[in-house]
Amino acid sequence: MKEQSIKIPMDMAIDVFKVIVKENIKHEVAQVDETRGLFVVIVRPGKNISRHEEALKNIQEMLLDYQEYRFSENEELDWRDI
Repeated sequence: MKEQSIKIPMDMAIDVFKVIVKENIKHEVAQVDETRGLFVVIVRPGKNISRHEEALKNIQEMLLDYQEYRFSENEELDWRDI
């Protein structure tokens, strides 16, 4: 697992950071975009790589569920595109 960035909508920040902290994943908030309402977080693998990969997979699934819930087909702006 390599270092990767995750775009987190502020609506999902508590849920995502709860997983990051609980799994003790090394992270850094790289950017806060208040106008678009999101954080960009860099996550780095730790000693327990397989557990961290599973946690990051769960985070990605949460974010996909959020995207389906939040955005309609008519909306042109996608929060993942910075």
